Amino acid sequence: MKKCNPPITLNRMKKSLNDIIILFFALVSGIMSLTSCNEDTVLHTYYSISNSGWKKSDTLLFRVDSISQNATYHIALELRSNHHYPYQDIWIVVEREFEPLCQVQIDTIKYRLNGLEPQRRRTGIHHAQHRILLQSQKMSCGQNGTIRVAHLMKDDVLPGICDVGIHINH
Repeated sequence: MKKCNPPITLNRMKKSLNDIIILFFALVSGIMSLTSCNEDTVLHTYYSISNSGWKKSDTLLFRVDSISQNATYHIALELRSNHHYPYQDIWIVVEREFEPLCQVQIDTIKYRLNGLEPQRRRTGIHHAQHRILLQSQKMSCGQNGTIRVAHLMKDDVLPGICDVGIHINH
C-alpha cells in the first residue's frame, strides 16, 4: 500500500511562508552589512541636540583618532533641522586642530537652511538633512585631532537643530 503525504494545512503553509520571509530578510541584512561599510570613512558621527535647543555655550567636540594613511581628506559638517528652526540661515564656526602641527584652522560659515516662507515652515512636519563641505585637508598617518563646532547666532538657545555631525573620508 502506498503512503500518501499528509495534506498541507493552512497553518503549515503560513509556517513555511514565515520561514521564507525570515530567510529573505536575513539574507538581505547580511548583504547590506557587507556592502554598507565604507573603508574610506575615517569618522562619521553625530551629536544629538537637546529638544530645548542648541545653547550658544555648547561647543561640540569631535575627536579624530589616529589617521590610518597619508591622504587628502574631505571633511563635511552635517546638520539635521526641523520645522522649529526660526531662521533661513545659520552661522557656524568650525575649528580644526590636528597634531603634531597644532595649527588651528577656523571656518566661519553662513549656510541657508530654509528657503520656505515662514507660514509654510510652521505647519506640518519638516525634517531636513544638510551637508556643508569644508576645505579638504592633507593628513599624515598617525595624526590625531579635534574638530569643534558652535553656532554664532544671536539666540542663547537655538531651537530646531536636532543633530550636528562630522563626516571625514578620503
